[in-house]
Amino acid sequence: MLYHVLMTAVYPLAWDPKEEYHQAYVTRIMYGDFTWFRSKQAKLWRLENLYFITTKSDGKQLFKCNRAQRHFVVTYLLCENPYWRLIILKSRQLGFTTLINLWLFDDILWNLNYEALVVAHTLEDAKQIFNKKVSYAKDNLYR
Repeated sequence: MLYHVLMTAVYPLAWDPKEEYHQAYVTRIMYGDFTWFRSKQAKLWRLENLYFITTKSDGKQLFKCNRAQRHFVVTYLLCENPYWRLIILKSRQLGFTTLINLWLFDDILWNLNYEALVVAHTLEDAKQIFNKKVSYAKDNLYR
């Protein structure tokens, strides 16, 4: 509960993604204060308001961090001195592949001269991860 209060103080209030005016809301935030929009403090807001993913049950929807993802982001990535080498013990279906891929995609979009590399155990799996996560998010960005 305290975390929710802190997040609403730092980030603009979340908008219901089913609302038809979500794109206008995102555009207003982006053009209103572009320096904030590109900042590290806005990273979680960008992840949850700009990028679409596919889900098994609902199809296309905005990415929203689940509890485990949000804990990881706040504790290890958005802290004052973020960790650079992280080992995530992989349990199934927590969405860390999606989170990391969108995190890196966001870094590439909003930072000059930035590159990212994601390693998978086979080339075929790497292609599938890229197409399902990064390519889909890129193709469905707000225009």
